[in-house]
Order: sequence, then structure tokens, then C-alpha cells
Amino acid sequence: AEIQFNRPATGSGAKIGKMTLKTTELETIYDLGQKMIEALTKENVQAR
Repeated sequence: AEIQFNRPATGSGAKIGKMTLKTTELETIYDLGQKMIEALTKENVQAR
């Protein structure tokens, strides 16, 4: 899995992100909104 978060250079504004889940047969990319990014950060989710 791969997780990317992008923050505006100014430090203000909405955060956006992308999460890629890969299996042996499939690769799926999800766009993440601010609430999901906050939830993943709060739960300390990390890609392996």
C-alpha cells in the first residue's frame, strides 16, 4: 500500500491525499479528503 498526503505550501487550505492499494491481481487508487486524512493520521496508519 502507498499513502500520500499533500498540504498547501502556505500551510492553510484543504489537505488532499491519495491511497494506492495493490494486490497480486489489482491496483486501486483512492482520492482522500480532509476528514479521511485526519482519521488516518489520528490512527497512525502507515503503508508497508
